[in-house]
Amino acid sequence: MTNSTANQVALIPRNCIALLVVVLLSASSCGPNEVVTRIPEDHARLKALVTVYAYACRDLKRPPKNVEELMPTLEKAKVYSPREYLTSTRDGQPYAIVWGLDLEGRYLGANSPLAYERVGQDGLRLLVTCDQEVMELSVDEMTQVEWPPGHEPWAEP
Repeated sequence: MTNSTANQVALIPRNCIALLVVVLLSASSCGPNEVVTRIPEDHARLKALVTVYAYACRDLKRPPKNVEELMPTLEKAKVYSPREYLTSTRDGQPYAIVWGLDLEGRYLGANSPLAYERVGQDGLRLLVTCDQEVMELSVDEMTQVEWPPGHEPWAEP
């Protein structure tokens, strides 16, 4: 056996031991009581929409008036397909957005609705507030929400 062959044979057990240690450590770090929660895509999109809206308020020095005024902020955030990103994966409809809310002023951290699903799924619609709380509400519950002055849900085109 040559010297290099002897070194390779000697390394095999060390590599196996190292692999075994890695497997044992990774298995022990994920105990049976540990729960990993994945945020549903629409929840993540709606929360991100609040952030984009807030940055648009800052950049424009006023609240955005329409989706076109959000586009530059979405592009800065490197959102691949902004129109698709502003569409619910649950109902395929663009999110309804409450325009004109100043997230740098009166509505900063407020519990007022900022966006919601137009149709939703199984009789329930997702709604996100200015403080990024996502709720799943029935039509009856949506009518109980305190909407910003001048906004009527489902009145938008």
